[in-house]
Amino acid sequence: MRTFHSYGPVDTEEHYYVGRKKLVDQCTSQLVGNFEKVGHYFTIWGARQTGKTWLYRQSLEKIKSQYGDQFIVGEISMQEIVLENNEDATDIFFSRFLRMLKKRILYSNQWY
Repeated sequence: MRTFHSYGPVDTEEHYYVGRKKLVDQCTSQLVGNFEKVGHYFTIWGARQTGKTWLYRQSLEKIKSQYGDQFIVGEISMQEIVLENNEDATDIFFSRFLRMLKKRILYSNQWY
């Protein structure tokens, strides 16, 4: 039986939801781009609990199902990167990004 869910990722089998096929298709198309030339990236901006995580997860699943292993799919969270005072944004980003990447690679049992 489906239930209402007001936080976290939506499980379409367990929760009531409104499908966003056109938006997912547009997001997927933007990421894949011209398959022969490479894809693109984009930024999703929105208030809390507006479906940002759901959108990119749906798009990544669609890419995986349509293209199989033709793409290496990854995701990066910027939540761990916080700038303070006069810190150099570029230095901080790359040092913390590399630390996060190393941590994920060393301790991850699987790639998504």
